[in-house]
Amino acid sequence: MIPMELSGAPGIRKKADSVAVAKLTAGGAAVAITVPTDIGRDKPRYAFFSKTDDFWCNVDVTAVVPAATSQANSTNPVFNPQALHIEGSTTISLISEFDCSVVVEFFR
Repeated sequence: MIPMELSGAPGIRKKADSVAVAKLTAGGAAVAITVPTDIGRDKPRYAFFSKTDDFWCNVDVTAVVPAATSQANSTNPVFNPQALHIEGSTTISLISEFDCSVVVEFFR
């Protein structure tokens, strides 16, 4: 179960265990966010994303803006993910063709 709501309080979102903010620049290098390891006895299992513009994301691999002919494989980035299962991962890499901010909320 993804921990989006407080137990017994439907519709009220649970506070994230940890939050990171990445500032991405148009045409800039990818920004790596380290998955936190110090948020209690468990490492985070989920990352939820909010953004001000489009971005690409990859887990444990440096994100790149893919070529138009890129084929799907396990190293291609994800476009504007809302949430990802990140259990066992150490980094999240983000890149954008635009100046934007991406907020990553981590949940156990």
